[in-house]
Amino acid sequence: HLPAVLGVLAFVGLANSIVDINYITVIQHMVANDHLGRVLGAVEAGEVAGMAIGALAMTGLIHVVGVRLALGLIGGVVALATLPGLPTMRRIDRETFASEVRHHPHSIFRHRHTHYPVLHRHLTRRLHTASQR
Repeated sequence: HLPAVLGVLAFVGLANSIVDINYITVIQHMVANDHLGRVLGAVEAGEVAGMAIGALAMTGLIHVVGVRLALGLIGGVVALATLPGLPTMRRIDRETFASEVRHHPHSIFRHRHTHYPVLHRHLTRRLHTASQR
């Protein structure tokens, strides 16, 4: 089982780095430089606290229901936790796509051929302006 575990850990590590780069980039554009250290520190503290709470909760859950059901339950909870954010994510996608089509009608982004979409400059400027208020 060790090769499978190492493969899963490698996959999770790679996926995590992709997610971290995206959300840290967005935070850097949204938060004023003089507050950035505090915001990133708070985010990191929240991540560490979440891991600690998750480890404690999973220990008890595995003891009560077993490994497979515990992993299924926690996976379901994580999936359900994303649902409230879907309308906002769809709105951001819609606004970004519409802005890209208006400003760059022949862009590759317009055809959605990219697997790594980036925030459009206009949206980035709006986020930065909003963070300065």
